[in-house]
Amino acid sequence: MAAKVMAIWLDGAEPVLLEQMMADGSMPNLRRLCAHGSYGRLGSMEHTLSEIGYGMVLTGQPPERTGTWNVGEFDAKTYGEGERERTGFGGFPFFLQFDPALRTCIFDIPRLPLLPKLNGLQVTAWGAHSPQVAPGSQPADLLAELTARYGAHPGGLETDYACLQDPLAMHHLQERILAGIPMRGAIIRDLLARDDWDLLFTCFGEPHSVGHFFWPHPDCVALLQASGTLDAVPSVYRAVDLELGKIVAAAGSDTRIILFSIEGMSGDVFDVQNFVLLPELLFRYSFPGCVGLDFDPHR
Repeated sequence: MAAKVMAIWLDGAEPVLLEQMMADGSMPNLRRLCAHGSYGRLGSMEHTLSEIGYGMVLTGQPPERTGTWNVGEFDAKTYGEGERERTGFGGFPFFLQFDPALRTCIFDIPRLPLLPKLNGLQVTAWGAHSPQVAPGSQPADLLAELTARYGAHPGGLETDYACLQDPLAMHHLQERILAGIPMRGAIIRDLLARDDWDLLFTCFGEPHSVGHFFWPHPDCVALLQASGTLDAVPSVYRAVDLELGKIVAAAGSDTRIILFSIEGMSGDVFDVQNFVLLPELLFRYSFPGCVGLDFDPHR
């Protein structure tokens, strides 16, 4: 069987590293696809989070229209975070819903809920990084069938984390992420062979997972060396490239392949300010003389 169009999302894949590895022969399958097609850099918003890009991919709409800027919606009354924004996207339909006549297969796309009227198959939250939706499938027994046949992702479903200061945990995390890549590739090829799809849409979340904990930032190199994981990111990229080659071969020469990443890897300029500094500033402002977090280690 062949898919007429196969869209493969490389979540969090860094274009600079991809280009370096294609140039030195470390990613021959991606290099071959680029050589026989078109390649370019996608532009994005000046200040953005990955959650913004997810919504733009799935709906084709900017956050100014969907109102979706993050994974949740702040509740000013309870100071809690609701989940309405996670999959609502302001009520805009997903692009996959525009033509119900198309035979479509969707596997493990983050933030995409089950589409009840989909003409095809769908699996959610098998091993996506930060899926933001519950595990499920349609038909309902498909996820259980695939898991029984291929296994559960050993580094998925909110288990893709470790303490940087724990060498053994870091080593095991790298192993779990790597182990999930051939499992993912086998499932995609299985689903590809089940029908003559008009569209097969899937995602490799492992580049995102490995980038969070193993990116060789100068401040983290010593910790990565201690755990033997300094090569973790390139090893994951090479493993993804190997599976891409198998998937493209299985899809056949008549299939149009679209590979994309909506974001690369960069320094985190949001979390500390949003989750630590701003709450502490507001707390001290609201309650003069009180301290929520004491940053002085000598006290």
